[in-house]
Amino acid sequence: MKKTIKTLSLAFIALATSFGAMSCSEELGETIFPDVDETLDPNSYTYALDSYIKHEYNEPYNISFLYKLHDVSSDMDYNLIPCSYDKSIDFAVLNKYLWFDIYAKLAGEKEVFLKKYSPRILHIIGSPAVNPSTGTIKLGEAEGGKKITLYRGNGMNTADIDQLNEFYFKTMHHEFGHILHQNHLYPNDYRLFNNGQYAPQDWQNTPDSVALGRGFITPYASNTVDDDVVELFANYIVKDDETWNQMMECSKFDWEKTESVPVDTFKNCIGNGVSRDLFGYVIDVVKDTQGNETSYTVQRKSISRDAVGRPILTDGTVVFFGIAPKDTIRNEEGEIQYTGKKDKDGNPIPQTKDRDDYGWTTRSVADSSYIDVTGKIVFNHASGKIGYDLLQQKLTMIKNWLKEYFELDLDELHKEVQRRQYLTATDEEGNEYFPRDVWGRPINRLSAPYTDESGKSYSQFIDYLRYQVLKYKENK
Repeated sequence: MKKTIKTLSLAFIALATSFGAMSCSEELGETIFPDVDETLDPNSYTYALDSYIKHEYNEPYNISFLYKLHDVSSDMDYNLIPCSYDKSIDFAVLNKYLWFDIYAKLAGEKEVFLKKYSPRILHIIGSPAVNPSTGTIKLGEAEGGKKITLYRGNGMNTADIDQLNEFYFKTMHHEFGHILHQNHLYPNDYRLFNNGQYAPQDWQNTPDSVALGRGFITPYASNTVDDDVVELFANYIVKDDETWNQMMECSKFDWEKTESVPVDTFKNCIGNGVSRDLFGYVIDVVKDTQGNETSYTVQRKSISRDAVGRPILTDGTVVFFGIAPKDTIRNEEGEIQYTGKKDKDGNPIPQTKDRDDYGWTTRSVADSSYIDVTGKIVFNHASGKIGYDLLQQKLTMIKNWLKEYFELDLDELHKEVQRRQYLTATDEEGNEYFPRDVWGRPINRLSAPYTDESGKSYSQFIDYLRYQVLKYKENK
């Protein structure tokens, strides 16, 4: 082995000497690497999108946008399929509209910021990447700050902003956040907020609201400290104000484990439409000798309790959390009377009457209140607010980090994304606001009608964005 290395070394020295002796003016001869013809074929089915990519990605940013499946560029551990042509068009125009154009606007000259920090390759894949061992789905990945891969492209639904954010654009900001901290690391003190609480092997088993109560914006934020930073960064950018405020309100509650909650009590609450975020999550099941479920261990928001563990409202009144026992109504023969309705399992629902000393109460994630048996709303925040305080401190640190190293204003990023995702309007005093639909949600701009500067009308704004690609086919 040593003899071989020595021989190769001598050969290399001789080769280097021969190149060194060669004059710079000497002709090296014809290259063995011929120029690649980058001319696009106007007769190609994909000519329009390929032209758009060339003019909107390749030329201004020196970025390769890959939508035709490159097996060598994908993860061989997964069975993957390519993204359809139509969905690739949607992703190309939305990525520019909801990501690149925003950073180009707010981070100064796009030739400086985006050329410096944007990935060199964007790779869109049609199918999800499912991990068979954990059951989790990979939404995207960033590789060394040079490449971002996004999965599940064929499932993109432009009529659903929440879906677009959850599976695509929150992921884009998440992966871009990784590139940013790989260039300039976030403050090391960030690691102290939840030191020892990260769970790379078990984060997927944490409910959303429990994660918030611990100071993680999502369960995945508890994977690693790097993911904690970029998940908070990405969620703050894409979440509308109402949703964000509800999440912050939910983060104010500590969580407790309650043993021996009767099965019927828990199921009745859920059956009556009470969210599991309000009532709790089953984390253990007790069964009898016949295998029937008898009780649960439930993880739920902590509330003030009396000496025997019963919930207490702020005025000291004892109430019950969940459905309490009631008397069943019977006829003169002792037969149970039924309401004429059936429960979710198809069983007849018996008629009951309330007892004077029993009732039930629920709590809203949005306002952290109780609705007692009289219908009175009573506010009773948890005492700790641990998750809320942690999230506020983390967010402040991230804002300062982005401002110092990248001259990015996170609040302005959030506002610009909201303006592009939702319809805006101006009130009589000139203040901008977001009109609401019948369900109280901001209105999806992508699905709304649009008229461009030339007066051309489109049934949906997304059609206007798509036309930016299709016009290359018309003008070929």
